[in-house]
Amino acid sequence: MNCARCRKTCDTKYLSCSACLQQQRAYKKENNARIKIINRRWKQVNWARRMVSHSRGSDALYNRLPANMLDYITPEYLHRLRDAQKNRCAFCTIDMQHHHRKLHDGITVQRLVNSHPHEKQNCLLACHSCNCRRVETGCNEPYLKFKRGRLYFERLLKDGYPYATSLRRPRIF
Repeated sequence: MNCARCRKTCDTKYLSCSACLQQQRAYKKENNARIKIINRRWKQVNWARRMVSHSRGSDALYNRLPANMLDYITPEYLHRLRDAQKNRCAFCTIDMQHHHRKLHDGITVQRLVNSHPHEKQNCLLACHSCNCRRVETGCNEPYLKFKRGRLYFERLLKDGYPYATSLRRPRIF
């Protein structure tokens, strides 16, 4: 087997020879900060592609892939859905971000019926906290009511409402 980079005979179980692997490690060590920035930018630009890929992997793992893949979510569909929802969570209306999707306001794909795959008619965009707390089933109504109240209060502060500072701020969940 030949090395994928230098085409010499490969002396490792990897696709690259030991000399090329050593060069790769040295490059990564010298340019670690630059590589992190490049990776972060790639993740931000390709958030929808990553969500489709993760959804497809999850559906394949649990044998939920549909027979007709034409109805499956696509990156273009997620972009259109995000525009239609005005970049707000379908349940609590918080502004969502795609930089770090595991944060409470990170954008996620939420299936309305969990036994069905990530098909277009079964998915909405929701923030990470609403998705994790399963607010679509109605069983977590107190949490959703509290979160909406907190968001209303924070929007008042952001808009410069003069009496918002004298109001009692709700505790952070």
